[in-house]
Amino acid sequence: MTGEFVLLTGATGMIGFRTLVFLLEGGYKVRAAVRNQAGFDRISQLKPVAPYASQLSSIVVPDITVPGAYDEAVKDVEYIVHVASPLASNAPPGIDYDSYMIQPAIHGTVEESRTPTTHGPFTNVIDAYSASKAAAFNETKKFVAEKKPQFDVIHVLPLYVIGRDETVTTAEQIVKGTNRILMGPLLGTPRPPIPSAPVHLDDVARLHVLALDPKVEGNQDFLAGSHSLEPFDWRDSIDIIKKHFPQAVADGVFKFEAVEQLVTLKAQVDSTKAEKLFGFKFKRFEEQVVSVVGHYLELLGKN
Repeated sequence: MTGEFVLLTGATGMIGFRTLVFLLEGGYKVRAAVRNQAGFDRISQLKPVAPYASQLSSIVVPDITVPGAYDEAVKDVEYIVHVASPLASNAPPGIDYDSYMIQPAIHGTVEESRTPTTHGPFTNVIDAYSASKAAAFNETKKFVAEKKPQFDVIHVLPLYVIGRDETVTTAEQIVKGTNRILMGPLLGTPRPPIPSAPVHLDDVARLHVLALDPKVEGNQDFLAGSHSLEPFDWRDSIDIIKKHFPQAVADGVFKFEAVEQLVTLKAQVDSTKAEKLFGFKFKRFEEQVVSVVGHYLELLGKN
C-alpha cells in the first residue's frame, strides 16, 4: 500500500536488497535495519534504489542477538519484513556453527533465549544452516502460539535462491550468496550432492511484498520453489547455457566438467499454495540460469 511504513531487515543481502527494491517500487516507505551505516550507504547508491531516496531511511542494529535489539527499529512501522539471518555461504572456516548460525537465526527472529529444537554438533555448514532455519521457524511458531501477539506472522520459505543479484558489482563476486550453488561448478568448483529445485530471487522478493496485503490471511506459511512436484536436475544448466550463450561457451568461459559431475538428490516440493493464492507461476530454472549467467557475462564485458 502506497505510503505505508515497513521495517526491512537484511537489506544489504541478496534477498533483502531485491525485496527492498520491490517495496520501494510498490510505494512503501522503508526503514532498513543494517549492521553498520557503511552497508546502507553502499546499497542506497545502487541503481535500482537511487530514484527512491525520499522513501528510504536506515537504522543501525549492530547485533541482532541482543535482547531488545529491534526495539527502536520497530517504532511507528506498520509492517516488518524480516530477512536478516547468517548465510551458509558466508560462514568463515572453523566457525562454531551454533554461535555463528543457529543462535542468531533464533534470537534475531523471536528475540528470546530458548533452547533450539535442532541440536548439533554439526559436521558441515549446510547442516547447520538447515538447522538454523528449522529452529527459527519452530521457535516463531511456538512464540505465536504461546504469546498470541496482536500482529500476524507469515513465513516465506524459499528453497535455494538463484537470480541476478544487484549487490554484486564485479565478476569475482558472482559466487556471493546462494548463486554460488549455480556458478561455482560452472567456474570449476565441484559441489556435494544438492537436493531439490531452486527458486528465482525475484519470486522470493515478490512473495515478501505480496504477503503484506491485508487481504492475505495471517499466520500462514508459503513454500517458494520452482518446478513444483516435477523432476529437476542441476545439470540442466549446461544445455540452458549452450542455448542462450553460445559465444561464451565457444570462448571457453565455463567449465562444464564440474557441472556434469553434479548429483541432484531427488526430492519433490509443492509450492502450489503460494502460486494459487498470489496468482503467479514461479520462474523456472531456465530463467534463473539466464538471469545469473547473463549478469556474470555482463560484468566480464562479454554480454
